[in-house]
Amino acid sequence: MTTLDHLLTPRSVAVIGASDDPTRIGGRPLNYFLNHGFQGEIYPVNPKREVVQGTRAYPTLTDIPGEVDFALVAVPAPLVNDVIREAVAKKVKTVMIFSSGFAETNDQGAAWQAEMPEIIEGSQTRIIGPNCLGVY
Repeated sequence: MTTLDHLLTPRSVAVIGASDDPTRIGGRPLNYFLNHGFQGEIYPVNPKREVVQGTRAYPTLTDIPGEVDFALVAVPAPLVNDVIREAVAKKVKTVMIFSSGFAETNDQGAAWQAEMPEIIEGSQTRIIGPNCLGVY
């Protein structure tokens, strides 16, 4: 698979920040994956729930037992870089960051955003984002 395959036709997806509410930013993509024909493995990640939208959830990305081709991140900005570190450790191929609150908001957000390429340096993980709701 190529990097674009991992994005466009992944075999497995994780939704970090998965919500039971299908109208929320962490619930809508999970709902789409579950109910609109995705044939691969779906892993909701939510440290506060064992089940999200009827699917077993995992407390962290690294707790998922299988491989993850694509991870969609919908957590608050201060948590995103920790998720990216987990993605690198898990060898996730592509990470799309829905989250906002980075360079578009303030200096702290800009610093978090500037750290993202450093986190993935030397890994096979690729990042799209932040603020990529439109790409999805």
